[in-house]
Amino acid sequence: LGFIQIQNSLYQGVGKFYWGTFSMVAGILVRILLNYIFVGIPEVNILGGVVSHMANFIVPFIINHILITRVLKYPMPLLKNAWKPFLASLGMGIVLFVL
Repeated sequence: LGFIQIQNSLYQGVGKFYWGTFSMVAGILVRILLNYIFVGIPEVNILGGVVSHMANFIVPFIINHILITRVLKYPMPLLKNAWKPFLASLGMGIVLFVL
């Protein structure tokens, strides 16, 4: 969600206000579809909700990344931008595990 917020801020900066909205709508539609499919499978059941929730954010992230790097031709290195949130998540996970 943090990356999507940054991508939407970039859209607003270049005057493409609706790109972020359309990508989030695509993510919501994928979430509804996956939720309907996976929750109906008895072996997956409620874990399908977790999968569809993750897809709700992965789909707009991928769409936004493609639009930013290919259409706007703005380089957005993922690994350079991802290490700080990864370390913060890792730290929170370790604290929760210890507690």
